[in-house]
Amino acid sequence: MSVNLLSGHLVLPSSPLYHPRDFVPEEIMPPQKRARFLSPPSSSTDLSASPQVFEIREISQTAVARQPIILTLMTRLRDFDRLETELQEARNQIVRFQKEKMRHDDEVVFTRVKISNLEVLIENIQIHHRSDIKSLLDTIHELKNHKGGPSS
Repeated sequence: MSVNLLSGHLVLPSSPLYHPRDFVPEEIMPPQKRARFLSPPSSSTDLSASPQVFEIREISQTAVARQPIILTLMTRLRDFDRLETELQEARNQIVRFQKEKMRHDDEVVFTRVKISNLEVLIENIQIHHRSDIKSLLDTIHELKNHKGGPSS
């Protein structure tokens, strides 16, 4: 007696002593599945004519029942892909905003540095101006003193 497993099909020996279901172990039968004759026997009790071939096939009702679940899962996968794309676009936009903010911050810092430099320059000009005014006043004062003093 030999049992051959060929690409998902069981080939059973021809013998009136054995029923074909005896060769399909329950462990390999997934839930909601059953064995089906590919070529029906000439009679339900006469199995000696030729080896019977069985195929493990899912019940069509179960397949129909699973169809909405599969469609729902496919829809969710498409939604997930769409959300993943939107998330990536949002991340890219955040990176662009961060770069723009950095450019803006750099411009602000550069402007503040320029303002600070201008303030220092104005302060230096004011110091030199005060110094020049003091020097000019001192010179004018000296000239007045020499004019009104003993000469002639």
